[in-house]
Amino acid sequence: EDQGMLGALGVLMAIGLFDLQGCVGDFPELEITSPLFDKIELRIPSLTDPQQNTLFRISVKKKNPADIYIQHAILNGIKWTRFQFPISVFLNGGELELELGPRPNKKWGKSF
Repeated sequence: EDQGMLGALGVLMAIGLFDLQGCVGDFPELEITSPLFDKIELRIPSLTDPQQNTLFRISVKKKNPADIYIQHAILNGIKWTRFQFPISVFLNGGELELELGPRPNKKWGKSF
């Protein structure tokens, strides 16, 4: 019995987000991977008012199913060159836009 952890891992991988450190530490971050879906909307309980929800959207642009590699990312309207972003951004809601292509963009995701 893994208490649902394997299922949770599968969901995170399918939506294109993952954290190698289990979202713990002083500044937890989510790694960006290629999602299985073209559009994802996640309703997250607000940190300030659990009766309210915030919304985090992930949208994917690709020309064909073979496009599986991240070419560019935009996080909340800002060109994003890192392969990670703070989990606080996710929890506060926002939007991640990904453009996928058929070959890896070896320049994307190199910044820390």
